[in-house]
Amino acid sequence: MKRVRVKLLGSTIEPFTISVTPGMTAGEILASLNLSEYVLAIPPAPNRYFAPGDAVYDELLDGDFLLAVPPPRPPAAPSVSPSPKEALGELPMKTLTILIYGSKRPPFNVRIRPGTKTSHVLAYLKLSNYALVPAGAEDLAKVIFKHLNPSEDDLYERVADGAKLIALPPLEAARIAYADMLRNSPLKETIR
Repeated sequence: MKRVRVKLLGSTIEPFTISVTPGMTAGEILASLNLSEYVLAIPPAPNRYFAPGDAVYDELLDGDFLLAVPPPRPPAAPSVSPSPKEALGELPMKTLTILIYGSKRPPFNVRIRPGTKTSHVLAYLKLSNYALVPAGAEDLAKVIFKHLNPSEDDLYERVADGAKLIALPPLEAARIAYADMLRNSPLKETIR
């Protein structure tokens, strides 16, 4: 059994806590909360939904947070055809471990789906203007420069399943990058 929290999007009501058992569907969760007219979305990618008949137990972690949102309207005409694997739903979710720089909180385990952007993950963690960089990067300053503004990058494509990332606040990222720049730039003149 896994315990998950379900929040009604846009509501000031506290999230509902519900126990999910193997075989339970998204529709059953919503019906138990009298929210049958909604669908379940998984942050940080709120454009990813569970269909009412989808079994959700294997897709969720204990303590996951779900949103009850109005059902999406079908698009007028798709602009890009999904790949055959996407059409069959065969792309697996990836689990990331995210540490927040300078925080004593335990790392966050975040599951992402194809199309999840860095900004989705940062919004889910309630972090703004942070940079997500790989933990243990050999040249951290170079990685910071590369990832300072990746909010619209497809994070799913950039990371491997099980990757460990560090969320760096903007001032700390700038400090590390600046220190590296000073360390690696040759001094033109020494003042005596």
